[in-house]
Amino acid sequence: MIQFIYGKPKGGPLVSGRDEEWEWSRRGGDYKNHRDFFTIHWEVQTSKPNEVRFHVESPIAEVDHKLNDIKNNIVSRFIRDDIKEAILSAGFEYKIGYRISEKCIRRYKSTEPFRIIMPNRFDLLSAEKNIEQIHEFFKRTIHSAVEPYLIRLQEEFGK
Repeated sequence: MIQFIYGKPKGGPLVSGRDEEWEWSRRGGDYKNHRDFFTIHWEVQTSKPNEVRFHVESPIAEVDHKLNDIKNNIVSRFIRDDIKEAILSAGFEYKIGYRISEKCIRRYKSTEPFRIIMPNRFDLLSAEKNIEQIHEFFKRTIHSAVEPYLIRLQEEFGK
């Protein structure tokens, strides 16, 4: 089940959709306090509802190199051609994300490996509905790419 979180960062209002299986934290850590968290989620800026962005987030390498290394490995899996082909073959457009160099992954908490652009032939609904639609299309693809790292995440977070 997707949990929605609403925010208003510099880029404008956004909706973030997280599968409960894709979020880890310990000792009260989270994105805002910069420690002890790992999150994979979809994100839509309300000004661009047809663009569903995929994010992988962890502390910066200086704070927690283990979690940041896992993020780096997962991001590397998501910028491969097979992910792009899965998106394109489902009828969506693919756009490479931001902050995907190793240097940027180490320096920033949030990395956007790619975004999915929903062409006009899809019913563009609310940000939440668009996230749910994309999530249903690609949940298995995402899980397959993340699966090799789940054991490491479970060990880190004691789940």
